[in-house]
Amino acid sequence: MAHQAGHDHPGTWQDPEGATAWLAGQLATHAARFASEQDREAVRLSLKVAAATDRLARGQDVVYGFYLGRPLFLSLGVVTCSPNRMRAELGCPLGRDGRRRAGPSAGSATP
Repeated sequence: MAHQAGHDHPGTWQDPEGATAWLAGQLATHAARFASEQDREAVRLSLKVAAATDRLARGQDVVYGFYLGRPLFLSLGVVTCSPNRMRAELGCPLGRDGRRRAGPSAGSATP
């Protein structure tokens, strides 16, 4: 269902809960370094994870960003592959087996 965007690709999940479990782990790992005390609050982080689960289940992407201190910025993103509510015609660039699709039509096919 979803995978993390960017240069690092830690996994592909078939359900929103798997993707948000990864997201929750990343938030827990980095929270102590968040520059904003408000962003470090456990309740706030739990609400972000719950919102991410809901958004992914509805075909929406989730992107969070946090300053860790100068000049560091943490960007976490999980994108839905199929169906994506905003661009339903675009298929996932990764097949169900987690391997990148080959060929020029990689973005237009569905798994």
